[in-house]
Amino acid sequence: MKNDLLNKAYTAAEAIDPYLIVKPGLAGNEVVKATAPTDPLIGAINILGGQPGMTCEVARVGVSEVQLGGTVAAGDPITSDVNGQGVLAVAGDRIIGFAETAGPAGAVIPYIIAPGQL
Repeated sequence: MKNDLLNKAYTAAEAIDPYLIVKPGLAGNEVVKATAPTDPLIGAINILGGQPGMTCEVARVGVSEVQLGGTVAAGDPITSDVNGQGVLAVAGDRIIGFAETAGPAGAVIPYIIAPGQL
């Protein structure tokens, strides 16, 4: 199945593991690991992750993947926990999108990219 993605290149301001959710860093094009559901979430970093000062990619359009920090059901809105992992969002949270499939904590699942706020 073909999945066209629009990836955007950023500079990792810190070491970021693959599939974790990121937010803007202090410099213009930097990203850091997200640490709260109220952070200005960008999306989940790709399979390569990021190393400090190096280029990394985050999918901005399409279907990408995120590592979960808690159980979600298909269709659930996803936000970040304190570790940059995807968890079920509640009213007032910022989101990166919606779970394409269900998954338990620790799983890497596809999500439909739809940033916003509940």
